[in-house]
Amino acid sequence: MNKRKENKSGKLKEYFVKAFQLPDDCILGNTYMIMTGKTGIFIENYRSIIEYTDSSLKLQGKNGKIFITGKSIYIEAYDSDKMKVKGIFQEIKYF
Repeated sequence: MNKRKENKSGKLKEYFVKAFQLPDDCILGNTYMIMTGKTGIFIENYRSIIEYTDSSLKLQGKNGKIFITGKSIYIEAYDSDKMKVKGIFQEIKYF
């Protein structure tokens, strides 16, 4: 698919999301995160794990990267598009 068609398709999806008040994370594939205090994060719609250590986690999302830093970080469970991360989080950046 060429860029012009992708752009039109994306704009059409955005229009329907706004017009029908649909959840954009599901329709547009945006990364969705739920934090449970400072010790748990549930992440949906990520594409891949870029970097993973006990003090940081970097993920590729559809529209950007997510960088999590802290202590004792570990992935408790994951599959192809969602994961549960535990640890003591200090910072979360989206870029």
